[in-house]
Amino acid sequence: MLLVVLAGIGLPAGVLQALCVGRSCEAENDGAPRVPFCPLPATLRDLLANGYREGRSPDVLGVVRGTPVYTEIAGARLSWPAAGTVVDDVAVPLAFAGAGVRRDVGLPSGVTLDRVAPTIAQILGFERPFPNVRSGTAIDGVADGEPPTLVVLIGWKGVGAVDLSAHPDDWPFLASLLDEGAGTLVASTGSLPLDPAATLATLGTGGLPSQHGITGSFVRTETGEVVAAFGTGAPVPVIATLADDLDAPASPGVPSPYEQRPVISLIATDDRDRGLIGGDWYENHDDDRVILGGGADAVSSARSLLTGHRDDGVPDLLGVVLDGSVRSMDRRSEQIVAAAEDATHGSVLVVLAGTGTDASPTSADPDDALVAAVEDAVPGDAPAVVATVPGGIFLDQRALTEARVSGQVAVDALLGVTSSDGREMMADAFQGFAVSFARYC
Repeated sequence: MLLVVLAGIGLPAGVLQALCVGRSCEAENDGAPRVPFCPLPATLRDLLANGYREGRSPDVLGVVRGTPVYTEIAGARLSWPAAGTVVDDVAVPLAFAGAGVRRDVGLPSGVTLDRVAPTIAQILGFERPFPNVRSGTAIDGVADGEPPTLVVLIGWKGVGAVDLSAHPDDWPFLASLLDEGAGTLVASTGSLPLDPAATLATLGTGGLPSQHGITGSFVRTETGEVVAAFGTGAPVPVIATLADDLDAPASPGVPSPYEQRPVISLIATDDRDRGLIGGDWYENHDDDRVILGGGADAVSSARSLLTGHRDDGVPDLLGVVLDGSVRSMDRRSEQIVAAAEDATHGSVLVVLAGTGTDASPTSADPDDALVAAVEDAVPGDAPAVVATVPGGIFLDQRALTEARVSGQVAVDALLGVTSSDGREMMADAFQGFAVSFARYC
């Protein structure tokens, strides 16, 4: 029995070594094999594991060393995870205010965004099905027992606590929400990388990316294709959003929660924001009202959608995703909430959260050098890189097969890249499956 137990303990490390993970074979001659992922700080490992789902996440993942690195998606510069700045990176504002919320409640520092949906459900007095599939739990002390008739859930894309500290006079409306309700400036996304698609889905579902499966702006499908999240052919979240459950169809043993269906609406910048409300989990059922590309004109879009609000005792939900400057988002949020209060005679719950800080346009390097290094390392004419997201690279497995190489070639290429300051760009790089062994670190 002792031999069996010892063999089991040593198996993960043996597998990593046998697969030459992290240049371990190359390092054998030096007598110091390199182990990937595990040497990273425990907090960073946990956040990366929370952001990873096998089969959907990138093939190769990385953590940058010093100079920030970004991947540009839809005009936004999304930061790669960085060693040494973990706490600041994941710190985001979070506020609950309005109907159903106790006043002057301070939320604990580091409270994670997967607790938002369960807290909203508790305020509504709504019991969601299958609670064990989500990591998030309701935040104690927020609900006051007076459920609203409308929930306005607002996501500020590209905003973290660092941005608010840098512009303390630009968010008076958010400050008023914090004063009047329950909130904190240092909540946590709960996962890395800081991809808005992943964070918005965390807000919407009450689970982390490792559970809901929207790990970033691009995801891999069951057939191996890499597609934009919530785009054509994209997989749906693994777990339902709160909006999905509010609007769930009746089924044997699971009655519909309300006699009438709630009105679920979304104003978003693009398809990747759909995780805030979902909409496809209950197949051929949802008829949510969605306005894409409405971020700049979100106020008028909200006023239009709010004309359909019914005072029928069934809570409606309006999701809003904003981008731009902090000052602009704060102003538009105030106007949207004012319109919601007018439409509901004040019976509105407001929840506002940031998705995490975007990379600085002046102090960060693009991921171009990383992509170029991988392309150079894989023989053949076919492109090896299908897509990049902050913190990872999707590889064309057919190109690797034709070149008779594995993803380890891409890992080695990333580890050899230098940044604009002349230092090694990556603190660590590893194939995605290494994260699956996180529990053995």
